[in-house]
Amino acid sequence: MHFAEKGPGTLFEDIALANGSTTVASESVKIYECIIPFDFIRDSEEPQLETIELMYRAIKLFVTSTYKKVKPEFIDALWREVDLNYLLSLPYPAPIEEQKYYD
Repeated sequence: MHFAEKGPGTLFEDIALANGSTTVASESVKIYECIIPFDFIRDSEEPQLETIELMYRAIKLFVTSTYKKVKPEFIDALWREVDLNYLLSLPYPAPIEEQKYYD
């Protein structure tokens, strides 16, 4: 997931999925990219909750677009099982060393 600010050349207003995937042969992994407008988080009164909800929406969009048999209602039912209090208790933003972007 990439968080990006909307700019003059932005072609999307909401969460956008990349077409297809990128394969990393050395890792035997397919990467599916998603762009989430950072503006939603920046403009929110509750940025941590907004981030969580945007990530949920992105996952829902990916799963229901990629796996046609999975219905949005199924993903919504899973979402109702998420412990938001726990997620909101996590440090936000996470310290860089815990984000594991670099080894």
